[in-house]
Amino acid sequence: MTPFPTTSTSRPSTPRIEAPPPPPPARTAPTPTATPTPPRPATSDTFERGSSAREVRTPIVGQSVGGGGAASTLRGTLQDELASRVRGPATPPDPAFRSFVAQSGPDIAAVRAGLPTARDQMTAGNYAAAETTLHGLRTEHEMGFQLNGRLGSRGIEAAETLERQAGVCARMETTLHHRVSCPPSEADTRAYFHSFDSPSQRPQAQSEFRDYTRAFYTHTQQAFSPTSDIQYSPDARQLVHGGQLYPDGARNAPQDAVRVQTRTPDTWADVTSSRTTAGVDAGQSGEHAGRRAIDCEGYAYLSQTLMGEAGYDVQHVTVGLPNGRSDPSDLHSMTRVTDPSSHAQLTQSNGDFYSDNYTAYRSTAVRMGDFASPAYFTSPNMRDSQTLAMDPVR
Repeated sequence: MTPFPTTSTSRPSTPRIEAPPPPPPARTAPTPTATPTPPRPATSDTFERGSSAREVRTPIVGQSVGGGGAASTLRGTLQDELASRVRGPATPPDPAFRSFVAQSGPDIAAVRAGLPTARDQMTAGNYAAAETTLHGLRTEHEMGFQLNGRLGSRGIEAAETLERQAGVCARMETTLHHRVSCPPSEADTRAYFHSFDSPSQRPQAQSEFRDYTRAFYTHTQQAFSPTSDIQYSPDARQLVHGGQLYPDGARNAPQDAVRVQTRTPDTWADVTSSRTTAGVDAGQSGEHAGRRAIDCEGYAYLSQTLMGEAGYDVQHVTVGLPNGRSDPSDLHSMTRVTDPSSHAQLTQSNGDFYSDNYTAYRSTAVRMGDFASPAYFTSPNMRDSQTLAMDPVR
C-alpha cells in the first residue's frame, strides 16, 4: 500500500540528497470538535445533507512501481520449509555446475544434515544454537545450497532470514528471562522493547526495531505484486475542512467539508494473524520467506507500538501534496519519533530510520514530479494524519 525501496530489502542506507528544496512545515492535527464520535457508519458512499451529497475519499496510501514476484505463501514454518528442501538428489539447476558436485560433497552433506538440525533447534526453542548452525551453513557451505536445485540462492537468503529470527528470539529470551515463541507474542515483544525505556538504553531500540522488522516483516509490494494492497478494517469516517477535523455527521461542519474513510491498522492482529506470510519462492529473492507481508501503514503501527514502549514520543506523518489534491494511492505513512531525554528526532519509514521527513520519503524511490516538495500532515494517530492529507482547503 505504500512506496517501497526498489533496491534490495537489506537495510537501506540514507540516500544522498543534492540540495533538496526545504520541505513545508508539518501540520499538526487540531483538536477535533467535542461532538461525540458516532458508531462506525453504514456502507453508503455518500453523506446526504440537505440537497447535497458528499463523496467519500479513501486514502489507499501508495501504489508504486517496482519489484514483486510469485505469489508464494509459506505453508508451515520457515524452518520446516527449508528442512524439507534438502530431500532429493543434489542436482544443480544448471548442468554446467555438475562437475562441482563431487568436490562439493562435504558442503552438500553439511546442508542436508544442518537444515534439519536447525529446524529441530528452532522447534525446541534453542534459538542461540539455531542461529549458530544457520550462520555456519550460510558462510561455510554455500555450495551445499547452490548445488541443490530446491534451495539455490533463495535457500541461502531464506536461511539468513531464519538466522535473523533466531537471533531476535534469543536476545528476547535473555532479556525477559523466559521462553518466547517464534514469532514472539505481542506481550513478549512489547515487554522486550519496554526494557529499553531509559535514557541510556533508548537509542538501542532503533537497531532492535530494524532487526525485528527485517526478521518478521516484509513489504507486500516486494514480496508479492507491485500493485498489491493491504486492506485493514475501516475506521469511523471523518470530515475535514481547513485543517479542522469533525466527526461524520457533525452539524457544525462546513457544507463543503470532505468526507474521508480511512483503513488503518490499530490492533496487533492487523500485523500478525491477519497477514499473509511469504514463502521461499515469493518476490525476487528468498529473503522475504517467513516474513509477514505488510505496508507502510503496518510499519507505522509497529513503530507507534514498539518505539512507544521504549519511551519515544511517536507522531504519525502522512506525505501528500501541499494542496490536498493527492491521489489517494500516492500517500505514504511514516512516523516521527522523539527521544524525550535527548530530544533527538528521527523519521521511520518502512522499518528504517532517517534524519528527516524528506530523506525518509525519498528513500521510497517514489516518482517525484509534484512531490518534489511534499507536505507532511502530522497527528498523534494515523487516522487523523491521513484524513488531514485529503483536505483541499488550506
